[in-house]
Amino acid sequence: MILITIAETAVEHRLGVTTQQSTIAPSFLLAMLGASVIEEAVFRGFTAPSYFGGRKLLALILIGSVVFSAIHGFDLQSTQGRISAIFAFVTSIWLYLARFNPLNPERSLIPCFTGHAVRNLAVFGVKWAQGFINWN
Repeated sequence: MILITIAETAVEHRLGVTTQQSTIAPSFLLAMLGASVIEEAVFRGFTAPSYFGGRKLLALILIGSVVFSAIHGFDLQSTQGRISAIFAFVTSIWLYLARFNPLNPERSLIPCFTGHAVRNLAVFGVKWAQGFINWN
């Protein structure tokens, strides 16, 4: 998750859209962490039966990742929005793979909760480092 965040930040920097980020309040971190739990319960939990495999699992991962990216409401008319949408899609795929990975035979959601929380903390950290946290 940290590498995905680093890659997203590098692409934003390379394309010169870093300044197009939204500014958030420090308290938004709590919402980001709460979202990581709720979104994982919904996307990798309730809507992803642990017995899925093969084509059904592949379809679930791809469709679920498109929906996951779409619910975040990124402005696809802007370069920044498209970058964010692509990396939300990539993040979602990674989280599905964490749930359905052979190294997770119980298909536990713990790697998903942890990965999503780490991703959101990393995004918050990047915003902080780049001056997009409004401390007033």
